[in-house]
Amino acid sequence: MRINSKSLIGAACMLLMGISCTQNVTEPHKPLTDKELRILKIDSLNSIINTLAKKGELDIKTTMYTVEAYEDFNHYYPEDEKSGLFLMKAGELYENVLNDKQRAIRRYQSAYLHKTEFEAKPMALFRSANLYADIGDTTRAIETFNLFIQKFPTHDFADDAQNMIKITRMGMEEFIKQAQQNQNK
Repeated sequence: MRINSKSLIGAACMLLMGISCTQNVTEPHKPLTDKELRILKIDSLNSIINTLAKKGELDIKTTMYTVEAYEDFNHYYPEDEKSGLFLMKAGELYENVLNDKQRAIRRYQSAYLHKTEFEAKPMALFRSANLYADIGDTTRAIETFNLFIQKFPTHDFADDAQNMIKITRMGMEEFIKQAQQNQNK
């Protein structure tokens, strides 16, 4: 039996409805808050995305539902510590699944500028710099890589950012040519 994304989404919705409607006989019913329901929806969609990714069957519709859930959470709960991370994850989906680099950059920038701290915040800045380089906006790429180095000088990717500035300035082909010449010396 082949499981498609519509049936997985349907199952997730039934799970959400079942969880919010179940009542423990020994405890009075305590409905989930809007925030808890949104997090549960995100968790369910992430589970679907992970299942589909393992099978190599990611689809646009499920990805868009997931991005929308991340962005909605940020809209309604911008002060929550999960909000910045969800913006980062939305950027990853825009970049890696939907291939929309402009939107990915905006989500990464929003994640970096988010009020709350989270572990992946430096990578949001680094990834936006990489995408600027990918789309040929060398000025913004170099500015963003420099900002990364300035803000996170001890980060594991600080040296990579420095190298990316060199690559961006001279172009990838010239950089490879120069690296091969240095290797032959």
